[in-house]
Amino acid sequence: MNLNFFIWNCQGAAKNDFLRTFISFCDCYNPSLVVLVEPRISGLKADKIIKRSGFDFSHRVEAQGFSGGIWILWKSNIHVSVMFNHRQFIHTKITVGATNDDFYFTAVYGSPHSPGRRTLWNDLTALGMDNNVPWLLAGDFNAILNAIDRRGGSHLRGLGCPHFNDFVDCNALIQLDFVGPALTWRRGNLMQRLDRALCNDKWLKKYPEAITHHLPRINSDHRPILVKLHNHKHNASGNKPFRFLASWLIHHDFQQVVKNCWSNNSSFTDNVHHFINNIRDWNTNVFGNVFK
Repeated sequence: MNLNFFIWNCQGAAKNDFLRTFISFCDCYNPSLVVLVEPRISGLKADKIIKRSGFDFSHRVEAQGFSGGIWILWKSNIHVSVMFNHRQFIHTKITVGATNDDFYFTAVYGSPHSPGRRTLWNDLTALGMDNNVPWLLAGDFNAILNAIDRRGGSHLRGLGCPHFNDFVDCNALIQLDFVGPALTWRRGNLMQRLDRALCNDKWLKKYPEAITHHLPRINSDHRPILVKLHNHKHNASGNKPFRFLASWLIHHDFQQVVKNCWSNNSSFTDNVHHFINNIRDWNTNVFGNVFK
């Protein structure tokens, strides 16, 4: 069974274009579990958005006013048992299908304020997770580990968070490999890697092919991340199904590409085939691989 976990600081789930963007991501990457942080809504408004999300089950820590909040949405092919709620994380136990294959998963949204994050590291450590049980953590940690996790801004602030580093070392955590741009958050000329996945050795031995994809940044300062637990490689000689990428719509050349592919003298089917052939070339040669 292929399992994908989609994690996104969406910076507001009440925005007019949030649901359309979110559903496009889900159609493209087919996650079994979604973590949304900083939805900035709660109560009945949150209920309405979650009901329209297309997921079977959900659990959340409510936003405080217009800040914070963590939502977990999942499909029926996995079972999620919530073990602990915290303002900055939700700790769960995941069971995959009917196989009784389980592990612990913690969805994290670190406080944007340094004093608040100090309690996060202590409280995560207090969960008592060790290398005897598989443990995965993913989310927006709102902290960096070292200088390569930051570009722009103050040089002194780019040295990494010592408390975050101590937490990773103390719990013997490993950063999952990733593909895509290294820095997941951008505001002006400041870029940082705030969103990531960490695991312990027991979890990595359970899912040795796991990898994180840093996805296109759309309608948020944050790139979503996609944790693929099984990184199966498809036969390159096979015919890959066509997938329309929502991120094409933000490229300034896209509308002209469509116009160039369309002819009123051809049938709709012929136009579609012409578009597919041309957009694949354009994607390779102009737009570029979204993971790079």
